[in-house]
Amino acid sequence: MSRVLIVDDDPSLAWIAQAALTRFGGHLVTTSSSADQALALLDREPFDVVLLDAMMPHVDGPDLLRTLREHPRLRDVPVVMLTALAADADRERFRALGARGLLTKPFDPRTLAANLAAILERG
Repeated sequence: MSRVLIVDDDPSLAWIAQAALTRFGGHLVTTSSSADQALALLDREPFDVVLLDAMMPHVDGPDLLRTLREHPRLRDVPVVMLTALAADADRERFRALGARGLLTKPFDPRTLAANLAAILERG
């Protein structure tokens, strides 16, 4: 059982992802609606993976990913981007920033946990 932090400003999508990862993956899931809230949670609690929305107001996913990679204690936490931006250039940009992989929106709740696991296994 992994501890997953979902960072997404869309509460409906975060709820669906949380329910899917809990039901189909057995994960313990926490949600955050902003980069600031996510950083506060990551500072207090250990997470095995962060599922990060690319497009959020104020501080977007790539900016938060940069911040995580610069943080000595958080730089090795795996981050998987969750986004509608699925072009090869976007995938490469997220990889260059340190993301493990990318899951596209919309996603199938029944396969989200398996797809996340496959990305994490590939490293």
